[in-house]
Amino acid sequence: MFRSCNYINNPPTNWTTILQKINTITLFLVSTVGPTVFILKSSTKSTYKVYIGDNQRCSCGGGEGRGELCVHIAFVMIRVLKVPDDDPLSWQLSLTDNEVSQILAGIAGGRRKMREGQQQQQQGGEKRHVFLRKGEGATRLPPCL
Repeated sequence: MFRSCNYINNPPTNWTTILQKINTITLFLVSTVGPTVFILKSSTKSTYKVYIGDNQRCSCGGGEGRGELCVHIAFVMIRVLKVPDDDPLSWQLSLTDNEVSQILAGIAGGRRKMREGQQQQQQGGEKRHVFLRKGEGATRLPPCL
């Protein structure tokens, strides 16, 4: 579980701008090359190749090489892979193999629901972990020791 860049706890300062751009620009997912490489095309016919994983990078120069995420990587993480924009995985420059597996399995969105369930139960005095799976009822897991 090696991360080539340090874990980033808080969203980058330009995160709000990136999220606004995702909602205003037109990008199309043209194809995928394996599970972690995505080909995007913009409305101006520019093509971008986005790599998700240990070295998050984009053919526009964004990602680990530039030291900050570009709108193309954020688009893939949030719109294509459905990682919530408030999940720290959505703004990382580098992901571990386990994190990539979770994202590809669609578990990243469930992490947010799990945190919300933990907070609600902790407020009530109970400290059990609750994981809500999409399309299912709550599945209770034993507390972590």
